[in-house]
Amino acid sequence: MRIRLAFGATIADGADAWTWTDVTEYWHAPDPIEIEWGRQPGAEQAETSTLQITLNNTDGRFTAGNLDSPHWPHIDTWVPISVDIDLGDGGGWRNRFSGYVRRWPVTWPGRSGKLAVARVEAVGLLGRLSRGTPASASPWRRMITSRSLSGLLAYWPCEDRVNATQAASGLPDGRPMAVTGDVRFADLASDIVANSSGLSLGFGSRLLPATAGGNRAASMSGGTLTGLVPAGTSDPLEWSVCWVARPVTSVSTYAMLRWETPGGSFTQWEYRHATPMNESGLWGRAADGTWVQFVSLYDDSPTLREYRVEAWQDSPIWLGLRLWVDGIKVEDDRWVVTLGRVTRVTVNPRATDVTALAVTQVQVWDTATPPHLGVHGMTATVQPIDGYGETVYPHQRWVNETAHDRLARLCAEDGVPLDMPAVDRSMVMRMGPQPDGAPLALYQQCETTDLGLIYESGFGLGYVPRASRYNQEPALTIDSAARRLGGDLEPVADDQRLRNVITVERIGGSSATAIDRESVAVRGEIAGSVPGGISLATDDRLQDHAAWRLHIASGLSVRYPKISMRLHNHASRALAADWVACRPGSRVRVVNAPTAAPASTIDQVIVGARETITGRRDWVAELATEPAARWDVAAADGAQRVAADGSTIAAVSESGLTLTMTSTIANGPWTTDPSDFPLDLRIGGHQGTGGERATVAAISGNGLTQTVTLYVRAVNGISRAWSDGTQVDVWAPAVAAL
Repeated sequence: MRIRLAFGATIADGADAWTWTDVTEYWHAPDPIEIEWGRQPGAEQAETSTLQITLNNTDGRFTAGNLDSPHWPHIDTWVPISVDIDLGDGGGWRNRFSGYVRRWPVTWPGRSGKLAVARVEAVGLLGRLSRGTPASASPWRRMITSRSLSGLLAYWPCEDRVNATQAASGLPDGRPMAVTGDVRFADLASDIVANSSGLSLGFGSRLLPATAGGNRAASMSGGTLTGLVPAGTSDPLEWSVCWVARPVTSVSTYAMLRWETPGGSFTQWEYRHATPMNESGLWGRAADGTWVQFVSLYDDSPTLREYRVEAWQDSPIWLGLRLWVDGIKVEDDRWVVTLGRVTRVTVNPRATDVTALAVTQVQVWDTATPPHLGVHGMTATVQPIDGYGETVYPHQRWVNETAHDRLARLCAEDGVPLDMPAVDRSMVMRMGPQPDGAPLALYQQCETTDLGLIYESGFGLGYVPRASRYNQEPALTIDSAARRLGGDLEPVADDQRLRNVITVERIGGSSATAIDRESVAVRGEIAGSVPGGISLATDDRLQDHAAWRLHIASGLSVRYPKISMRLHNHASRALAADWVACRPGSRVRVVNAPTAAPASTIDQVIVGARETITGRRDWVAELATEPAARWDVAAADGAQRVAADGSTIAAVSESGLTLTMTSTIANGPWTTDPSDFPLDLRIGGHQGTGGERATVAAISGNGLTQTVTLYVRAVNGISRAWSDGTQVDVWAPAVAAL
């Protein structure tokens, strides 16, 4: 056992940068270590892991505010803590918990008062991320303020509400842009464009200021927005000024943006939009007041465009300068110019009477390599291509992005490590526009849409994509006959979570409903839906989603809320290495189940667990599980066969190893091809559950009445008498993956 704390850690630096202190010697072993991870069965979103551990505090080292503590002043909340186990198999330390101390209250058990302990309570990363009420952020704002980027000096999203009288800074403690004249913030909800699929999509920003006022169809007195820029520190000196704007083509010439660089050969710079359109470009004002045009271009697009001006001191006398519009490099050249630092930025600096000039995402960087926001304009022919060769639309809120790619991007923007396997192109789920939202809500939307599993992995997150949940091999096999179970099995076969009508709605789109008519006839309608809807790029797969979610919700498979293992005893010690490799979504099988169990093999997937470690010789794990069979899908050359449609027993031989079976016309005769055998049947049962599993050696006869020769009965440990009319089906009916 190893217990470590990272006193004085800076959370944003990450676990690899923290200094760890081993406090294992202070572990108060008589009190159990309690660890919970994963989620409860049926939970629709990830839950934080928890830890309870007791440390000996007789010398007061874990008492908050104790000046004599060697760890003062870092006995505080949110100190990183890690608990690891070495199994002695050469595999090294295996992490059982990584998280942050939430509380460490000091108590004095017993009556003497000589023994003091700190009962540490900790939570995982999700517990830390769920603190407070973080504000929603637009896709562009999240991207620009991403923790993976550095060098942002000033940023004004210009997404303020309609009645705003300033443009708020997008940075903590940042100064707002001041308003002069007539500037109003307007909702551009009507400013939508159609992609190649004909979808109407909003931009990555929420609200844009129109310097001509609220009614952009009218010509009104111009206004300005002015913001001060903190001093940069780059050496050699470099900077970038970036913004997104919808140009106005009805005004002959106006300055869209100006920034001041005192101390340089040119003290002011302007991007001007002009008619004719090929006279637009970048201008600089020399110390003597003369304006010089550095770059000219043809700027005729009336939709939102992204502008980036990058400058750097290439040598004591040479200036490097690049201009990008919509991700296309317009200019990249060198001039004999000395550069000054940016101190002020002004939108519409000449207060020109313009109609519907809209600006957003104004940025100043202390680097010449700022991020590209993905705006490509209405006339651009090149759009970003993802790893599957498909087009995504960053400037239209990342529409058509795959769910797992979006989750990876969101985590990277938030500085959250993510562990995730690759996903085959046939299994990707493409999402609709990314909404404004707080981090956890955005992560959850990816999971809900893809039907994957988010979980905590070390000091980061892990993700099990939907594709990885199909047809899993068991990660853990527990032999009940070998006394490897640590407690009572409590199967549950209730219909608490059963739904036989499922409606799925695409956010901002259409809806689809799937129904299990047989179940409705027997039980009545039990309706279900996906709260908040799912985010899909198109409506094309809505019916598939409804059908799959109905498949998950309509089965009556037996679930086991708790499967226990005693990992410290001799019989189960061999399971420990497999156990520590398990995570939410891992498949577990209990073989040779007790005689009265519903089946001799219990097949489940882990959704969560509780581990209790008492001393150095007692380790119990209790698994929260759900049925695994629902995630078994049809695969080429797989075990699944097409389900029967109306086959029943007509007669059974005295030996019980031959039966006569009749089928409906809709079903047709069963296969007689020798290469299709052996074949497992489910005899009896209902809707793919229960019944006896029998292996068939051959089927003969070409009509609707056929003879079935059995090889072995009671494969699943269940043996029953079969009456005429008993239903017959393949054991594992083929289910198509979503």
